Amino acid sequence: MRVAGIILLCLALILCAGGGSAEEEEGKDRREQYIKTEEGTLRIPPGMELKKVGDANILIPIGGKIFKAADIQIIESSGEYTSRKFIEIDARFDALDVALEEMRKEIKALKESIDDIERSKVLRSREKPQAGIEEQ
Repeated sequence: MRVAGIILLCLALILCAGGGSAEEEEGKDRREQYIKTEEGTLRIPPGMELKKVGDANILIPIGGKIFKAADIQIIESSGEYTSRKFIEIDARFDALDVALEEMRKEIKALKESIDDIERSKVLRSREKPQAGIEEQ
């Protein structure tokens, strides 16, 4: 009974210590979502980032692009951003498909070599007793 109490106390201490670090991580995430500006505090929504272009701060999706044409700053439209992201994701999926197919071929070759090794062991084990009988 006493051992069970000690174990429960240790678990409680571990859980309490672990909970504090999770709260600190949450607080850190919350602090990173707010930026102080001259006008006040600006909340940055999830999936967005603040980019400084000249004297201006521009809120755009993470990975969004800003183009400069002559003296005009052009922010990538949501349609362009979405299309570009889908094209990037498709390219990643294609690369993963190629890598997966290569891995399947390698696994097949490894299985075949394991089967060959097992067959050769079986053949050797069958040959050894017969060789011993012939020598006698």
